[in-house]
This record gives sequence, structure tokens and C-alpha cells, in this order.
Amino acid sequence: MDMDVPQPEETKEEEEEDGGMKNISTRACCTKTLGFLGETAWVGYPSWDSIISKHVKHGIVQQSLVNYRRMYEDGSLQGISGHSFVSLLKACMKLRDLETGKEIHGWIAGTNLLERDPFVGATLVDMYAKCGCLTKAEDSFEKLQVRNVVPWTILMTAYADNGHAEKAVACFENMQFEGVSPNPHTFICVLKACTRIGAIGKGEEIYVDIRRQGLLENIYIGSALVDMYAKWGSLDKAQEVFFELPIRNVVIWTALLAGFVQHGVADKAHWCFQQMQLEGVPPNAVTYACSLKACSSLKSWEKGREIHTIVQYMGLLEKDLYVGSSLVDMYTKCGSISIAERVFGDITFHNVVTWNTLIAGYTEYGQGEEALQCFVEMRLEGISPDAVTFLCGLKACSIIGALGKGQKIHAEIETQGFVERDLAVGNTLVDMYAKCGSLIVAQTVFNRLLLRNIVS
Repeated sequence: MDMDVPQPEETKEEEEEDGGMKNISTRACCTKTLGFLGETAWVGYPSWDSIISKHVKHGIVQQSLVNYRRMYEDGSLQGISGHSFVSLLKACMKLRDLETGKEIHGWIAGTNLLERDPFVGATLVDMYAKCGCLTKAEDSFEKLQVRNVVPWTILMTAYADNGHAEKAVACFENMQFEGVSPNPHTFICVLKACTRIGAIGKGEEIYVDIRRQGLLENIYIGSALVDMYAKWGSLDKAQEVFFELPIRNVVIWTALLAGFVQHGVADKAHWCFQQMQLEGVPPNAVTYACSLKACSSLKSWEKGREIHTIVQYMGLLEKDLYVGSSLVDMYTKCGSISIAERVFGDITFHNVVTWNTLIAGYTEYGQGEEALQCFVEMRLEGISPDAVTFLCGLKACSIIGALGKGQKIHAEIETQGFVERDLAVGNTLVDMYAKCGSLIVAQTVFNRLLLRNIVS
């Protein structure tokens, strides 16, 4: 989730243009004018503040940093406002230019802007966070004299986006301890963090707070709540929140539908898919993919075929790999391997998930040769196998007794460390050797497994 730091209001210019040409003409005009100004004397022309902010506003971020260099060289930096520094830091953010961002930070530190302009401080934290420098983001945050909800939420979002959900939740608690009230962005961020780490108690607490503040009307908060309960498997609670929401868009419907699919309640997922359309909410690509998974679980070939017709008409097979993989999976699970092959061929681009889906389908129905041929072809497309591919490849070797090919896969697995860290791969490797008659090797592999379960 990107947090936009609030900006001081800019003077609005009158705009005469209408329709689709408006943005194009504005940017073209801006580029032409600013490009001209960049190569002429500045006396009598618009201020640096105006030029820099317009460059960033219209997406010409590289030029804004070129102008910064000119200002640095001719000593003009002293005259620019906090608003311009905010624009420059945003340019560094968009370009992931950490070094220039640090340089600008150094210049800002020599002024009193961080003390008197909260926007500059918040944007500085955001710049470091977006450039992946969490330590500097934390350090900049700690040095802020005024910490309102914006920098708190920026730091929280940085933690959540970089896999530190526990820190995001702790940040939320510290913010409240300091008496800072969350805004909708804050609630959305902390709900996502609670979802990732299964912080059920904290999530419940936040839900109560959201209801008390009347924020269920915010469609993004509602979606995050439904998603949280659905991913936890608290499907009754997810439905309770869902029916409380005054507005239910495709994201909220899909969050509930995905929860039903994830936790094996495919019939309710079908109900969601039908009901949302009755309420006039058109599905999106994620909805179709989840519905196809429900069809796979129920072996509902007819419903899957119906969705296939729709997604093909919408061109989603060409545009969305997730939909394509789900469709291949649906046909393989329903036993229609030949149709799965045709769908796979219709998909414009393949990734490892798409290939794995087809390979898994072949192994499920005992077609080991075809599975191993896919293993070769995906490599020819330049796609590297993952743990799932190797697992399916080993199963295919077991099916047809291809010991030699199994040994080659084993060698590759060893170099990538899957035997030690992936229990399913290790078990399948033992099984492959046993089924191919190499019981001594199977025993040797078994003895080396760091992880074992009853299957091993």
C-alpha cells in the first residue's frame, strides 16, 4: 500500500482541455515548456519551486533531479521551499535513487526544515522506506520532532511491505500509546499485518475500534476485515462483517469467495460467485480464478466450462496467467487432460506455476512420459523449475520407473538444497528410489533427511 504524504495545497490553474487528450496535452506542454526553461537563463521565469513541483507532478521525475544538480552547483538551494524538497524526495522515491535521496537529506539537515515542516520529515521517512533502507527510515522517524499519523503510517506500511508484520503491529500499538489516532490508511495497514501473522486478538480489538468509529463504510477497511477473517478460516465472522458492510464491491466479494475456496467450502464459493452477479457486481480476473478453483474442488466440469467461455471472450487467457493456470488445473482435476493441453497452448505466456499445473495433471493421471516431456520443454522456454516442479518430476519417474531421469533430478535437487529444507521433496525422492527398485539408495536418502514425518 503506497502512502501519499499530504501536501500543502498548490495553486490550481485553470484548465480548458477536456476528455482523454487532457493528460496527454498537459504533459506534452509541460515537457516542452520545462525543457525550454532548463536550457535558458532563469531570470524572469517561474521559480524553482514551481518548476520542480510540476516536473514531479507530471511524471518528469528525472528532470527534477537534473534541476536539483543545477541548483546545487549554482547555490540556489538556499532559496527553495520545503514543498520543493518534498517533490525532490518523491522523485528519488520513484526512481529508487537512494544516493541522491541521502544527499538531499544531508542538505535538509543543515536547515531547520525538519523542525518546522512535518511534510518534509514524513517524506524523508517514506523515501528511505521505498528505497528499501528500513534502518535509515527508522532513524529518520525517531528524529522527527512532530510525529503525527502520517509518518507513523508510513513506517508501519514499510514494515508490512518488507515482511516485518510483527513490527507493523508493534508500531500501531506505540502510535496509540503516544496518543495518535489512526486514520483509514493506518487501519488497513495494521489489518493486513494482523492477517499475515495470525494476530487474532489484536485483529478483533481493531475491528471493535473500527465499528465504534463508524469506519465500516470505508470500502477498503471493509475489504481488509473480510479478508483477514476469511484467511484465518473464521468464515462465520467473515460473513458477519461482510453483511454489515453498506457497500460490497468486487474486491470484498472476492475476499469472501477466496476464503471459502481456501478452506474447502467450495459450494459456498459458488454461491458467492452467483450472488455477486445477481447484485450487479461483475467478477474480475481474481474472482474467476477463485471460482475455477472451486470448480476443481467440486469436479464441476459444466460450471468450469461456462467460466472458460466467459474468460476466453474477455481475453483473460492472454492477459492473466493466474486465470490460465486455474483453468488448466480445473480441467486436469476434472479428468479432461486433452482440453487442459489445448488451454495451456492458448495461454500466451507461461510461468513456472502454469507449467507445474499441467505437469501435476499428467502425474495425477499416470502419464509420466508426458510429465517429463513438459519438464524438458519448460526449460527450453527458459523457465527454472521450483520445488513443486521437482516433486512432480520425481513422481513421474516413479510412475514409469525412469531411474536414470530420477537420478538427474536428484542431482539438481541436491545442488539447490531442496532435500534438506523441503520435506515433501525429500519424501518423494525416497519414494522414487524405492519404486524404481533402488532400496539401498532410498535408505541412504532417508537417513540423510533432516526433516521426517510418518510419510518418510
